[in-house]
Amino acid sequence: ENLNLIPPLTSVRDDLASETSICQSILRDVQVTGGRGGLSSQSLLDLVRALKERRASAEEATEAWRAAWEEREDELDFFWEEVLDDRMRAELGGMLDAVTLEDDDPDTAEACVERFVEADNRVNALRASINDLAKESAGYSAEIERHGMSGALSLTQSLREEVKEMETMLNEAKAGEALCRRKIEI
Repeated sequence: ENLNLIPPLTSVRDDLASETSICQSILRDVQVTGGRGGLSSQSLLDLVRALKERRASAEEATEAWRAAWEEREDELDFFWEEVLDDRMRAELGGMLDAVTLEDDDPDTAEACVERFVEADNRVNALRASINDLAKESAGYSAEIERHGMSGALSLTQSLREEVKEMETMLNEAKAGEALCRRKIEI
């Protein structure tokens, strides 16, 4: 159970860390300009530009990985339809359906206990980090609101969400391509 919690908790922690960093940047800008820079300050423009560049980079990488995934699927389909006979398809069909990206190495009891303890410690550390970052971010958000810069925060948050969505799509394309490649290897 704890092993399954680690990826989503890590994602939440990373999101909060990113939001906290953005809040700190906005507040640093308010401090440097005395609040006069507003939405047109150079540091805020640089932050927005960097987020847009990350989004564009993720879009390009996603398209490349999707194309690679499509190629692997085409290879797999060709192999399945043109190379294998009915007997081989019947033999390999169930095996290919069971292919995953995870290694299925059997563990000893000691290794399982060790993995359990490590996962439990990792989950506890992630929860503590999330709690601290959430408090810090809430405080920064309230301060940003007080300075009248909530528009800047909203803009950067929406750009960050777009980047996150593109990175999720990129990871899906990478995983799909890797799964097809693994099936082809079999």
